[in-house]
Amino acid sequence: YFFDDLTQGDGAAPEISFPLDFEQAAGAYPFMPFGDPVSAAVEVIANPDMNGNASAQVGQFTKPSGAPVWAGFTILMDDPIDFSMTQTFSMRVWSPKVGADVLFKFENADDNTIFQELTATTTVANQWEVLTWDFSGLDLSAVYQRLAIFFDFGVDGDDSVYYFDDLVQGTISSPPVIAFPLDFEQAPEAYPMIPFGDPVSAEVAVVANPDMNGNTSAQVAQFTKPSGAPVWAGFTILMDDPIDFSTSQTFSMRVWSPKVGAAVLFKFENADDNTIFQELTATTTVANQWETLTWDFSGLDLSAVYQRLAIFFDFGVDGDDSIYYFDDITL
Repeated sequence: YFFDDLTQGDGAAPEISFPLDFEQAAGAYPFMPFGDPVSAAVEVIANPDMNGNASAQVGQFTKPSGAPVWAGFTILMDDPIDFSMTQTFSMRVWSPKVGADVLFKFENADDNTIFQELTATTTVANQWEVLTWDFSGLDLSAVYQRLAIFFDFGVDGDDSVYYFDDLVQGTISSPPVIAFPLDFEQAPEAYPMIPFGDPVSAEVAVVANPDMNGNTSAQVAQFTKPSGAPVWAGFTILMDDPIDFSTSQTFSMRVWSPKVGAAVLFKFENADDNTIFQELTATTTVANQWETLTWDFSGLDLSAVYQRLAIFFDFGVDGDDSIYYFDDITL
């Protein structure tokens, strides 16, 4: 007799096939690490760095000290991989080092001596990038259902931790550069906005423009300051590069506010130390329609490095469930 999957619930599991984005329950992904005498470790965790990858969950691979050069993990697909679609595969990778070889190896599920493999190499450290493996021209006549991945292949384990996400058959589009101007016309998840405001946090998201009178953008950002949110509730967005104040010190933003006289605070912060900042306030003059607000930082001390922007709507006033829209943040 054989039995399996005794489950409280419907027992449904996500299909293990490309693309793999790791947004299901962490235990849904049947990773099998290997690497004795000291095995590698692999699991799904909350994304530790949303700059360049806004996914909520990602894979984490740890290659511990003492693990052999070939330590890695496998994942078995539900069905054999259909190479007739494309022979190119991509994956987002966060590596602690430049020059780490990441080996992609497709294996026959019953005989791991039948395989095809290729290596891609990391080019940046401590940030997300997209790596690509092009199997075009290789002998793909056999059946391949298992994928093995090796981080820093050929190098002994040294306790390095790698993150990975979005295993795609095809090519991943590079995320838009987070820099001025921000028009919110890309996929909503491309904008890593982080709300704050405990005990009740604010909410921020990219949505379809609810009022095209005065602003014909297809998408805008929406900020909700819920009842119970503190006077300083807001959100931050981290730019890809430090802001260049040498070109201009004036910033503007389209704003749709439900009230007249709402203070909108612009605050530029150092990415590593939020006690280093410059801030200015502009005030809404109309209600329930678009207007352009401006912040002129001329004359302020801009000698420090600022890479993060924090925005506070109706600053100084408790949350009251008001919803604000904003668009076209421009230097």
